[in-house]
Amino acid sequence: MLEFFLAGYVLSAVVSQTALDFFILVMAGYWLAMVLRHREQYKSWGFYKTGVEWAMFGYLGAVIVSWLINWGGKIDYLSGLQKLNWILHIFLLQFIFTKARFSVTGLCKLLAVGTLIPSIYAIFTYIYGVNFITGRFSDRLLGALNSATYYAHANAVIFVFGIALLGFMWKKVSTFWRILLVSCYSILGVSIYLTFTRGIWLSIVMSSLIMVAFHNLKLFKKFAGILITAVLLGFVISSTFRERIFHAFDTSVNYERVGLLKVNYEMWKDYPIFGVGYGGNAARVTEYWQKLNLPGAPLESHAHDQYLNVLSSTGLFGFVFFLAVWILFLRISWNMIAQAKSDGKKNEYIILFACTWAQLEFAIACLTDVSFEYAKIRALIVIVWALVLALRINYQSKDSLVR
Repeated sequence: MLEFFLAGYVLSAVVSQTALDFFILVMAGYWLAMVLRHREQYKSWGFYKTGVEWAMFGYLGAVIVSWLINWGGKIDYLSGLQKLNWILHIFLLQFIFTKARFSVTGLCKLLAVGTLIPSIYAIFTYIYGVNFITGRFSDRLLGALNSATYYAHANAVIFVFGIALLGFMWKKVSTFWRILLVSCYSILGVSIYLTFTRGIWLSIVMSSLIMVAFHNLKLFKKFAGILITAVLLGFVISSTFRERIFHAFDTSVNYERVGLLKVNYEMWKDYPIFGVGYGGNAARVTEYWQKLNLPGAPLESHAHDQYLNVLSSTGLFGFVFFLAVWILFLRISWNMIAQAKSDGKKNEYIILFACTWAQLEFAIACLTDVSFEYAKIRALIVIVWALVLALRINYQSKDSLVR
C-alpha cells in the first residue's frame, strides 16, 4: 500500500499539483497514525538524524533573516513558507520509505508505464499545437502541466532515473518487457526533447556523461561517440534544433533572460550578505532594470538560475546553507555507492546510482532555471533525497528496502 502512495506521489509531480498534495496528505496521515499507535517505538516521532539538518534548517533560518531585514517589501510570506515545506517532506518521505519494500525491476517498470500515457498525451498536444485541457496554444510541447519548462524539468528527473535502472536490469527482464520499456522511455525522451528546453538537454547530456564515465570508461567512449553523432544529425535534420542552439548564444533573442541575470546579480552586489528577501527579487526587477538601463520591457520574474536566485534573495548567508544541502546529499550518495559496491549489494548500488544521476541532472538543470522553486519539480528531488536517507537507515538491516 505504501508503495502505491509513493508511486502516486512521483507520477503526480508530472500531472497534477492537487494529486501531489493528496498523496502527501495521505502519507502524513499514515505517519501520524503509526506514531500515535506505537508511541514507545517512535519516541522521536519516527524521524531519524540525517546529518543534513543543520544545512536545511540553516537555510530556513537564512530565509527568515532575509525577510526580517527586508521587512515591508512586496513579498508573499505565506507562499514563501509553503515553498519551504520540502524540509518536512524529506523527513516524512524518509519515514514512509523505511516502511516500504520494492524491487529494482518493479520500479523500472512502474516509472516507464506510469509516464507512458502522460507522455503520449503531451506529444499529441505538440502535434496539434494546443493543450486540449486548457486550450493554450504553443509551438512547444506543454503536456498536462501546461508548461514546457515544468514538463521538461520534472520528467528529466524520472527519465535519467529510469534509464539508469533499465541499463542495469536489461538482462533480467523478458524480451517483451525490454521492448515495452525501451518504447516507454523513448517516448518520454522524445516528449522532453519536444519541449525545446535547452537547459534540460544540457543537464541530461552532462549528467549522463558523468555517470556513464563513473560506471564504465569503455562504455563512456561509445556513448560519447553516439551522442556527438546524434547532435550532428540534429543540426543537419532539424532547423528548430539549430535555432534553439544558436539562440542560446544570441543576447538579442534572449534579452529578457540575460536582463534577469544581470538584474539579480546587481541585487546581490547591493545586498551581498542577506539578499533582498526570499521571494522579493521578482518584485524589484523593474527598479533594477531601469537602474541598469537594460533594453526592452522588464519581465518581473525570477533569475532563471537557481543559484543566482538564492544569492540575490537570501545573500551569501542563505547560499552557503543551500549549497551545503546539495553537497551533503551528493556526498552521502557517493559514499553509499562505494560502500554498496564494496559489500556486493547490487540492488542498493543500482538504486543509489540512479539517485546520484538524478541529483546531478537536477543540479545542472538549476543553472538554467529555478527548478527548486517549483513545487512539482522540487517534489521529485525531495523524494530522491528521502530515498537515499532511507537506504542509509536500512542498509544494515536483513529486511532490505530494495529487492
